Amino acid sequence: MGAAHIIYLKDYVKGWIFFTIELIFLVFSPKIIMNIINLITLGSPQPDVPIKLRDNSVSIISLLKVLKLDIMNIADVNGI
Repeated sequence: MGAAHIIYLKDYVKGWIFFTIELIFLVFSPKIIMNIINLITLGSPQPDVPIKLRDNSVSIISLLKVLKLDIMNIADVNGI
């Protein structure tokens, strides 16, 4: 993601921003995948469980944001 902006459109700033976002997502993807696999609830109160062990929808929200960036990147390169 971002290579088409750098190579074809010569839009270096946007290309590097997209590339950096994708790299960060790839680094944290094992944790995000495990959170999605272990997802039981979407934020129901669990006061007796430590915060790091609670299941929540933060991983899904971050995944949706990365997918939105992918769609924006493809639409921008294709000129849609």
